[in-house]
Amino acid sequence: MVIQAMRYTFADSDETFDSVLKPVVIGTLTTMLNDSDLENRRLALTALNSATHNKPDIILPHLYQLLPLVMKESVVRPELVREVQMGPFKHKVDDGLEVRKVSSSKHCNEGSWEHTNHNHRARTRLFTHLWRLPSLALT
Repeated sequence: MVIQAMRYTFADSDETFDSVLKPVVIGTLTTMLNDSDLENRRLALTALNSATHNKPDIILPHLYQLLPLVMKESVVRPELVREVQMGPFKHKVDDGLEVRKVSSSKHCNEGSWEHTNHNHRARTRLFTHLWRLPSLALT
């Protein structure tokens, strides 16, 4: 999958490749986070996590687009919870659990504070973007 390859590109590429990544990253992540397939959304969230860690300058200007999509994945969706009969017992299985785990992870929501701690400028820009975000109220 393209999104999985992109995830590894964030970690393995140097800054000279950033100019190639910038035009496609946000569009690809937005498309994949809106995809109907749970696995594609999970992979998009892990790619976003990798980009936040390794290429924060690409992601920071677009947080207002991406964070609402991440927050949307952290909500339990009743349509993804099904009941499975196991002998005389009924057990609920949540098919959206893995996606919710990734979206609720410290790294996906907060970014890598340890990574940006050494780069004060990047950390300050991240906080500035977070404060400018509109309300993320889920309706």
